[in-house]
Amino acid sequence: MNDSLRNLVDDVWYGRHPARLALMPLTWIYRGVTALRRAVYDSRLLTVYRAPVPVIVVGNITVGGTGKTPLVIWLARKLKEYGFKPGIVARGYRGAARSWPQQVRADSDAVVVGDEALLLARRTGLPVAVGPQRSADIALGVPFNIASYALLMAMVAQECKLTPRYFVHTLGDAHIYVNHVDGLKRQLEREPKQLPTLQLADKPLFDLKFEDIALVNYQHDPFIKFEVAV
Repeated sequence: MNDSLRNLVDDVWYGRHPARLALMPLTWIYRGVTALRRAVYDSRLLTVYRAPVPVIVVGNITVGGTGKTPLVIWLARKLKEYGFKPGIVARGYRGAARSWPQQVRADSDAVVVGDEALLLARRTGLPVAVGPQRSADIALGVPFNIASYALLMAMVAQECKLTPRYFVHTLGDAHIYVNHVDGLKRQLEREPKQLPTLQLADKPLFDLKFEDIALVNYQHDPFIKFEVAV
């Protein structure tokens, strides 16, 4: 990217260039989706995980390349100086491992775990683990995630006056717990039923309530109980 084009992009993104107004609809959609996702978690419609240790999240408030990695290195070193034993969890951006998650050491292959994760391990000397997505529990977590995010897609599509088509769900560490095997075998023996129809009330996105959502002609088999695996 030449200097003039780079300056133009910076001016549109950070400054007051008139072209920034063309991006405003995307801003509204992003804010709406973010607010809705937070509301769904607050209402406990999506599972909230509480880690047994304190967690500090370092994320972007703008596009990438704004200094997350050096901040994490500095923060990890400071925590270590104060007597804490921090560990670092990252996505493993551009890593090409065949299985996830991966533990990252100073002698790890950057092609496998990603160069950013390798830099974190070498600069901090602390435990580093990477994975593109959190754990995917096939019996309990994945079906709930598919249903909830497919519903979210339909709600956003209705707000934007679009027709939803395909929901694509990519799994990282997909697994089956030992105490779920028998129940999943029973589930595989069942014949799929005709799919129901999702109906949403014709309301603005943030006015929708639980009673405004309906599954018409929903058919199901008897309930299979899966114990939560810890």
